[in-house]
Amino acid sequence: KDSGVLAAMDENDDRQEHLWHFTTEEEINGKHDLEAGKLGYISAGIQRLRKQAVRKSLGESRERGLAWKLFLGFLPCPTKPNVSLWIEESSQHREAYSKRKELQFGSGAHQDEYKRKLMKDIIQDVERTYPEHDFFSRDWVQEIMKDVLLLYALENPNLEYKQGMNEILAPIIYVLFNGCSIALRSEEKILSSFDYIEHDTYTLFQKIMAVSGDWFLMCPIEEDEEEDQTPISQTCHHIYHILLKSFDLQLYTFLCKLDVEPKLYLLRWIRCMFAREFSLRDTLILWDAIFAYDKYFSLVSYLAVSMLMEIRTQILGQDRSSIIMVLHKYSVSVLDSSIIKRAVSMAESKRLGHPPKTNAIAAAFLRTANRLVSSSPLDELNPVFSLDVLFEIG
Repeated sequence: KDSGVLAAMDENDDRQEHLWHFTTEEEINGKHDLEAGKLGYISAGIQRLRKQAVRKSLGESRERGLAWKLFLGFLPCPTKPNVSLWIEESSQHREAYSKRKELQFGSGAHQDEYKRKLMKDIIQDVERTYPEHDFFSRDWVQEIMKDVLLLYALENPNLEYKQGMNEILAPIIYVLFNGCSIALRSEEKILSSFDYIEHDTYTLFQKIMAVSGDWFLMCPIEEDEEEDQTPISQTCHHIYHILLKSFDLQLYTFLCKLDVEPKLYLLRWIRCMFAREFSLRDTLILWDAIFAYDKYFSLVSYLAVSMLMEIRTQILGQDRSSIIMVLHKYSVSVLDSSIIKRAVSMAESKRLGHPPKTNAIAAAFLRTANRLVSSSPLDELNPVFSLDVLFEIG
């Protein structure tokens, strides 16, 4: 009998949002029946994939694109291997994109000043996306980015295009392109086809923006900034005045005393999901954890707090201008730090209904949560995950 993960995979079941957690005593004690590192159930395979993503264990895997498709709901998580279902779902997404693009950009589509202005803004941002990576200077990459961003803006007039959306889009196309180069089986070639990079990029971008898009909503000019109730403002308030205060009261009090407003740095951190603060490699690892942890991207808030705690020694005792400079030029490596592990620990302590009230209690909870997060049989596996388990379970 399955370990109980199957029920959690029902998209209507709230437990799906914490798919990666240990669900049975057998899992906690590492007593799964493994043969050559392969699991006996597709659901357990997805479960394991989520756990490895949260623990930075996807490494340099070129199969990350397929993992993101599973995490973000592009592909369903069936109870048994069903590659034909994935191919069918992929075909539907791709056909829908082709129809949308034809409607907006086809020969009969209306070209007006509004579209031209949008494209001008998009081109400007696309051309300066990750200038240190030659990949993003390729003509075909920039053309895909322009079309995807313009189509999204036209289909979402409440958001349109905002600076920073290019930073969300870029890692997606990069990951999907890398996935195309390693597809060996015929079914893999269909799921990760170069011919459909643009189609799949749009759908994944749309899935991400369905959760994070509200962070790009702006406060109306006529409203007082102090009355700003936009989602990004509320998220910043929650991170700063609730989470940071709860987990590191000393740091919170010091920043408040110097009037270091959270919006000075959190707006960019949150909207771009840290893509501007870290290298592309580190961004992919952070996004693995964000997408795998739950469908609401709730780990983003805890990652922001963890990032502040990671550089607390560079903040405490400094003047306001020095602190702002440190926050605007974040220089910590994800791989060489405990940012993700600490964020997961904090998120787990909240999820378990035991929010810390003081720094001492917070430290105790983090130590306990760290032991739970670290006590997985997954730690003994190869750090580079292979999705062979999803194709070879019989």
